[in-house]
Amino acid sequence: MFADSSVSPARSSGAVASLAAKDYSWSLAAGLQSGGFSSSNGGDLYEVNGSTFAVRGSFLPYMEDKNHLVQIGAAILTQGGGDSFSFKPDLVSHEDIYKPVSLSSSATEFDGANAFTIDAMAVYGSFHAMAEYLDHTVNQETASDIDTTAFAVEAGYFLTGESLKWKKGYTSGITPKSSTGAWQVAARFETLEIDPGSASESEYDKFTVGVNYYPTSNIRLMVNYDTITDLTVNGTGSDIEPSALKFRAQAYW
Repeated sequence: MFADSSVSPARSSGAVASLAAKDYSWSLAAGLQSGGFSSSNGGDLYEVNGSTFAVRGSFLPYMEDKNHLVQIGAAILTQGGGDSFSFKPDLVSHEDIYKPVSLSSSATEFDGANAFTIDAMAVYGSFHAMAEYLDHTVNQETASDIDTTAFAVEAGYFLTGESLKWKKGYTSGITPKSSTGAWQVAARFETLEIDPGSASESEYDKFTVGVNYYPTSNIRLMVNYDTITDLTVNGTGSDIEPSALKFRAQAYW
C-alpha cells in the first residue's frame, strides 16, 4: 500500500542509471526526475513537483543458486522544491474512494522531503519471503514535520513445486513444471502510521491472502482478499474495517 506511492523511493524514478556485478551479486541504481508530477484518482489530486532523486543498492549475502538465495536492499529519496505535497493511500483497492488516512503539506509549508527504505527477499525452493521498511519525512517551514513509517512482510509457497525465479536482482516470471500449470499461495501483513507531530496520528493494519494460478509461463490468474483490521484516523480509533475481494488476469509476451 506504500510501495507504489508518492512516499516511495521507487515511484518517481525519471532518468535512471545503474551499475551491477556480472552475476548481480550487487547492484546500484540512481534516478532523477525534474518537473511536475501529478495524478488524479477518484477526484483526489496529489503533486510532487520540483525534483526527486533516489538511489538504491542491493547485494546477496547468501546464494547457493538462483532458487536458494537471500537479497538485501536499501534506498534513499530526496524531494526538493516544487509545490504542495499529499499522500492518500488506498486502503484495500485502487477503486476504493474511502481514503481516511492521509497527509498533506501546503505550498507555503512544504520544504522538501526525504525517505529511506530497507528491503529483504529470501528464496528457498518453493518458499519465498519478502519484507520492506519505509521511513518518510515531510519537512515543513513552520509546522511540525510529518513522519510516515510503514513496513510489510510477505510469504508465499508453490504447491506444485516451482520456485520464484530470480533474474538480475528482480523476480522474473514462473515456469510451470507440468501441463496443468502452477499454483501458489501467499499472505502479507502491512502497517502504516502517519505522525504529524501531535496526538492526531493515523494508522492502519492490513492483511492480504491470495492464490495465483499460472496455466502457462506467460499467463497468471490471481485472486486476493484484503482486509483492514485496525484503523485510527487523526488519533481516534474507528470501527470501520473495509475489505475487498479482487480478481485479476495477466498475460505478457
